[in-house]
Amino acid sequence: MAQENKKTEIIESAITIFSSEGFDHPTMEYIANKASVSKRTLYKHFSSKNDLLQEIIPYLINKTNDSIATVQLKGKTPRDQLVEIIRCKLETIFEPDNLKLARILIGEMLKEQNSISSTLDNVFKDESFIHDWIINHQEKGIIRKDKEVFDLILRLNDLIHGLVLFPLILRERTPCPNDSLLIADLYMLYLSEK
Repeated sequence: MAQENKKTEIIESAITIFSSEGFDHPTMEYIANKASVSKRTLYKHFSSKNDLLQEIIPYLINKTNDSIATVQLKGKTPRDQLVEIIRCKLETIFEPDNLKLARILIGEMLKEQNSISSTLDNVFKDESFIHDWIINHQEKGIIRKDKEVFDLILRLNDLIHGLVLFPLILRERTPCPNDSLLIADLYMLYLSEK
């Protein structure tokens, strides 16, 4: 448990460092100093900065899943449940450090030979709350069953990233209060297609 706590502390320090100083400038030694660990401890958990950056992705997505799990969905329509799920995901995205990290991730994904894209896909497969929400509604016959759950999870994330995250990062488009409603409506339309 102590090892896992130390790993989490390093990840949280790296988030702060990368969001304030970028990805290329800080060295592993600098990260170790800022995280108050030895270089040996840092390398015990992460073989490189790229490895560390890839560990940040599941950390943030799990944090989002934990946030979503606290939202009260009982008694709400599937669409309203989805709106709440999307709002939680957007709140996490809009955190200033996370926006800066998203810029870094996009930059690193554009570099040759980078495996961040596959890391994202693997992490999205583990979005347990959304996975369970989809399965539950498929079993009730509310949403389509002809697509794999993973494909449906990716489609939701594609909508969120395409309609909100990328315009925010690339064009500094201010998010609209109704973005979660628009995404929910588009996604529900897709989910109901046969």
